[in-house]
Amino acid sequence: LFNFAVSIVVNGNTAYLSVNTYNYAGFNGFSATGSVLTVNIADATTPAAGTSIPLFSIPESIALANGHLFVGIPYIWADSLYGAGFLPSDWLANVDPNSGTVSWINLGTAGNVPGAVYSAGSLAASPDGSTVFVAIPSGDSIAVIDVTTGMLQADTIGVGRPTNLAALPAAAGAPTDLKLVAGDDTAAGPVPAGGVRAAIANVLAN
Repeated sequence: LFNFAVSIVVNGNTAYLSVNTYNYAGFNGFSATGSVLTVNIADATTPAAGTSIPLFSIPESIALANGHLFVGIPYIWADSLYGAGFLPSDWLANVDPNSGTVSWINLGTAGNVPGAVYSAGSLAASPDGSTVFVAIPSGDSIAVIDVTTGMLQADTIGVGRPTNLAALPAAAGAPTDLKLVAGDDTAAGPVPAGGVRAAIANVLAN
């Protein structure tokens, strides 16, 4: 049994990993599956693995938005006893890491290439967490997921075979008022000859 982490997203002291699991069962054959693993990284020297949420498929790219994990599922492992193999998948997993529940979003309506399986490539979440973007290489498009509803939006972004996505960080907030910090001057001295201004004890009194 071999587990391979293929994608990671971090939220504070918690890391979420999409994991591929390959089971070499000797004479009993081969099987493959996957999951989302929670890891506590508060202590970087000894991170502790926590909850494993099974996805029963082969997950890859993962994104965090509004407390939910969105995981691309480009393949599933199928075994009919007569034949077995990795089949392309058009599903996206929506995982609630707190409850461990998983709902599924079908990407089959995204893209513009008839007959293609719209498998998820890279994922990226908008800075405000309201939207997840999914690269669909086979569909020459980027699918748009509404995080609030967990639904695939009708509008897609047409682009030539996208493979990787990234979201820019949120813009900096409005600048705050500058504050002047002043210290006392030295003790007041005599006014220079010909001076027309009064001597002031310190700058704060001015």
